[in-house]
Formats: sequence, structure tokens, C-alpha cells
Amino acid sequence: MAIKVNGTTVAPTSLYTVTNVTGPTTLTVEFAINTYTITVTQSDHGTIAPSTTTVVYGGSQVFTITPNAGYHIVSLTVDGSHVTTRATYTFSYVENSHSIIVSFAIDMLTATVTTTSETFPLEISGNVTAQQMSNVTITPYQSTTTTIVSFTVSGPSGTAGFGNITLPKTSIPYGTNPVVYIDNNQVLNQGYTQDADNYYVWYTTHFSTHEVTIQFTSTPSPTPTITPNPSTMSLNVPVIAAIILMGLVIFGLLVKRKSRQKPQVLS
Repeated sequence: MAIKVNGTTVAPTSLYTVTNVTGPTTLTVEFAINTYTITVTQSDHGTIAPSTTTVVYGGSQVFTITPNAGYHIVSLTVDGSHVTTRATYTFSYVENSHSIIVSFAIDMLTATVTTTSETFPLEISGNVTAQQMSNVTITPYQSTTTTIVSFTVSGPSGTAGFGNITLPKTSIPYGTNPVVYIDNNQVLNQGYTQDADNYYVWYTTHFSTHEVTIQFTSTPSPTPTITPNPSTMSLNVPVIAAIILMGLVIFGLLVKRKSRQKPQVLS
């Protein structure tokens, strides 16, 4: 609210007294709708849109919550109280300032050991999400000292996927060198790192639906065989032949020269 006396703004107040009137006086009052701030706070690995914003009295505001690939909404707090997690939240008929806080966490998946029914949490990242994976099992084979982690992965047909799985070492009783197979074929693009507690296995795939196995063995995975390029070999053959021929010529000349220099025996 703004009050003007004869065109001059005076301090806003709900009560104003016109004093010392010596002539015509114009009193003007201007009103504006109230606005309120909705403060947004978010953790890493996701977004809220829009960010902190203002809303007019009686208005509404919808917030869209989007976790990054491989993450999910772990908590949603509105005005200090936890509410059910959801992809959108709406403030309706706003009459006060508000706050909204969202936090995200990495997707987790549970793997079941087939021999003991024990379960282990697995961290999943990359654009292959936990929601795209199912039937995750861990099968130890004591007789061959190997462990196999297997699961089904599905995605939109024709798209590429990058998967990254964190496996606790306590879940792998046998084997130390993981190799990834998709539909029983060894994956070309794969690898792993490890620390004292976990294996970090990564692989790439093309969707739609595949059976993935990660086989832990006690021996390192075989080193890829390097096959010579046939076109390079065909270019090298004439060069090699020329070198051999030149060597034979030089050898012949040396033999001939030596025979000429052989001393004559006098009778």
C-alpha cells in the first residue's frame, strides 16, 4: 500500500491524518497484491524446477522434481515436515511464504545369494538404472572357486546403455577377476576397479532385453589377441622379399671376392 498527499508519497500506514489544511488537499491510496517467497533447497544429483520463486496471494505454484539417471528422491520436506516423495509438488492458494527441500540418493538394488538366501545391497549408476534390472542373483561355486552375478537388463530397443555396479567384496566368496558376459558373449567394452571393500564393474550394452552375467574367477581375464591387419601384411611382403634378395646378392659377392683372393699353391 502506498499513500500520496498532493502527489507526494508518505510512509505507508493504515491510518493517516491530514493536518494544517490551508487549501484543497488530494489524498491518494494505492494497493498491490501481496507476494510470498517459496524457498527451494536441493541436494546434488537432481533438480527442482523452478528454483526459489515468488507467488502472489491466492496463487499456486507447481514444482517438478527430477533425479539424475541412477538416482531417486530419498526425501521431500515441505515447511519442515516430511511428505510423501513424488515427482511434482503443488502449493495451492498461497497465503504465506513456504519452503521445499529435496534430497536424492543413488539407486540401490538387492542381490540374493542362491545358496543361502542372504541379500546384499548393490549400488547402480550410469544410464542403466536399478529400475531396468531384475532377478539379481549371486551364485558361488566352491568346486571351481568362481562366483557368478546374474541379472536381466531391459531398455528401449535400439539405445545404448552404460552400467556401473558396486559389488561388496563380502558378497563374492570366490574369484577376484570379474568378466562381463551378455547373452553368453564376452562384452567388448568392460572393465573394473576395486578397493579394500568393493568391486566397481562397468560394461556397455545395446538394448532391448539381455541376460547379463559377471563371472568372478581366480585367474585374470585373457589378454585380447592382436591380429595383424591383412592390408598391412600385403604391403610388407614385397619389402621383405626385396631385403632377402639384396642379402643373397651381397652374400654372393662376398663369396666370389673371397675366392679370388685365395693364395695359389706352388708345386
